[in-house]
Amino acid sequence: RRAALRWKIEQARADALVEDRKAYPGIIMTLGYTRQYQLHTIGYPDADSWSAALALPLPIWDRNQGNRQSAQSAVTQSQFELAAGELELWAEVESILAELATARDNATAVSEQELRLAEQVLDSINQSYALGGRTLLDELDAQRKNYRETYRAYTTTRANFWRARIRYASAIGQQNLP
Repeated sequence: RRAALRWKIEQARADALVEDRKAYPGIIMTLGYTRQYQLHTIGYPDADSWSAALALPLPIWDRNQGNRQSAQSAVTQSQFELAAGELELWAEVESILAELATARDNATAVSEQELRLAEQVLDSINQSYALGGRTLLDELDAQRKNYRETYRAYTTTRANFWRARIRYASAIGQQNLP
């Protein structure tokens, strides 16, 4: 996006240069050669003629002021659009950086806390089963649910982290992640 805005400025500058050049007249130079075949027609010898001419229009009132000012206005507008685009880009990068930091912190916290909690729940169910308070089916069901919930939370936070990282790479224009 930033490159497109810079290209737009260069395009506007080129248009302004064209309009500035139109303000001054163009000089047109012509050279010519003519051969007159008149010996058989009127009896005089054939004649060669050479010519050179300069043509110069004289713009007295119209110096292309309107188009020149319009082109200069387009350059200025393009520069303002670039500045606004850069501010918008910086705001987006800052927002994505905050999102990336939050996703990283969440992924780290979930991986540590959830795994610790899952181990505690599994230990308490195993102790309850060992004491005879729970059946084997209850223990297996608890292990399956506990594992599934913990793994889902773990993968969700990791996926959020990688999504934020890819959005960050895209915002700064990085092609490949390191």
